[in-house]
Amino acid sequence: MQLRGAQSGTSADVARHLLGNLAHSAGLLERALQQTAAAAVNAGLPPQDVEQWAGLSAGGLADLLTAYREEQQEEDEEW
Repeated sequence: MQLRGAQSGTSADVARHLLGNLAHSAGLLERALQQTAAAAVNAGLPPQDVEQWAGLSAGGLADLLTAYREEQQEEDEEW
């Protein structure tokens, strides 16, 4: 728990809270990477360049875009 900027509670509670926030933030960053890479490829940039600029391994862009498309399909089905 947070009380005026100071953490209170047991170390385990604080660690759990912090890790939960970090996991959420990592998910948001992953989503931003997916959206930006998809936009770059859709704009006609060479996939090899997008892979390199995003720091992805060979074939990593394909995996990233596949995950992005699957998430988009799931969101579309929810609507």
